[in-house]
Amino acid sequence: MNRDMRRRCETIVRLLDQRIGGIPVPFDLNTLLDQLEAERDRPIELVPFSATAPGKPCGMWVGTDHLDLIYYEETTSSLHQDHIILHEIGHMVCDHTGAALATTDQIRSLLLTDTVRDQVHTVLGRGAYTAGEEQEAEMVATLILERAARPAPAAPVVAPSSPERTAEQRRIKAIWGRRSTRPWS
Repeated sequence: MNRDMRRRCETIVRLLDQRIGGIPVPFDLNTLLDQLEAERDRPIELVPFSATAPGKPCGMWVGTDHLDLIYYEETTSSLHQDHIILHEIGHMVCDHTGAALATTDQIRSLLLTDTVRDQVHTVLGRGAYTAGEEQEAEMVATLILERAARPAPAAPVVAPSSPERTAEQRRIKAIWGRRSTRPWS
């Protein structure tokens, strides 16, 4: 992965963090989805499915006119499910359009309801987008988790100042004063 792509993805995640009011720390996928729904002004639905056959995607983002659907593999660990979902979110926040899947009509008929089927304008699943888009989405997913894992900045510790402590600090300052490191000062 090249440095330019990483920097671009870091910028995308930093701006996303600012737009949504902060990636949840500690990480909570439901909170992040709520924030994204508010920012995108449309619901995001998670749809578990089984992709046990070789060559089937383990995750997919389906964007409609009024709804985002994220399909994720239901027979894997919850940690892997979260990463799949974050990968698909990566496609969303990177505004990937990808190439249409060769079997878009099959996917539409298999995965979507009649009311949603005709509104689909984006279908992204593994193999449906360029290697660059795949790498970006993967990097964005990783960076979101990295950002969420960072500890919150600690507030500076300020000891309460008692009258005795304040007087003590004044005496020390009077004795030692401020010494200049420059001989001409």
